[in-house]
Amino acid sequence: MWIAILSYAALRLAGRGLSDFSPYVNALFLLPTGPVVPQNIWTLRHELVFYSAFALTFLLFPRARWLILIWIFSFIPVALFAHFHPADNPALYAAKIFGNPVNIEFGAGLALGLLCRRRDIRSDLSTPAPALLLIAAFVGFFLLAIVLDLKIDQIQGTMISAIVASAIIFLAVKLKFADSGLNRVGSLLGDASYSIYLFHPHFQSAMLGVWKHFLPQTNIWIVILGVVLLSTAAGVLIHLFVEKPLLTWLGRFLPRRGDHHGKVAADPVLAPTLQPPG
Repeated sequence: MWIAILSYAALRLAGRGLSDFSPYVNALFLLPTGPVVPQNIWTLRHELVFYSAFALTFLLFPRARWLILIWIFSFIPVALFAHFHPADNPALYAAKIFGNPVNIEFGAGLALGLLCRRRDIRSDLSTPAPALLLIAAFVGFFLLAIVLDLKIDQIQGTMISAIVASAIIFLAVKLKFADSGLNRVGSLLGDASYSIYLFHPHFQSAMLGVWKHFLPQTNIWIVILGVVLLSTAAGVLIHLFVEKPLLTWLGRFLPRRGDHHGKVAADPVLAPTLQPPG
């Protein structure tokens, strides 16, 4: 994330100059104090809040797991307060980050994770073409979002996406996939998804500028397809040659997961996910 933010700032500085460094500082430290640049970092602020809430409840104080429900639905009092006091201020801005409708999606993911660990539904699902089923589900979700004009930071959008996306993720986890070229490509894209997510603004911005300069009359759908494919490919390369080596290097300084089995496996909720197979 830091590499993505600093490289984006360097490119902007070289190309257009920087008038305000504060959005980059907010992004670097995921501060809840104002806008972030690159703008896609905004979701990582919400992820940090969720990871903190999960750690405090499920890991540190497991008997207080129910408290995470308060966080999930904290967007309700925040939305009511913002409705009657619409003037923006730093405290309300921070409250909208901690109590945001996207909490619903995190709650749905948490519920799905607990559901998938139930012994009575641990068996995999079989279907003749699992990849085609997932692609159809994703395309259907995409079309539904367009038709309903869903907004990912509004209550209606987050509730619908939480339901539909959870169903898609459940299928992705439970479906049996044969060892094929398509499956390997899907696995690679999944492994590279974080790098693709972090770095696609870099390449999209650069490619759109070049495309506009040399081929300004190109059909917009060709431009969209080309930019998506090229920025995705660039993200995969960053995953292979930056992210993976970095993780390998950092792994030398971090304890392995197996070192914590004796401490965490005593928790009956977490133990099944941490125990080695068999």
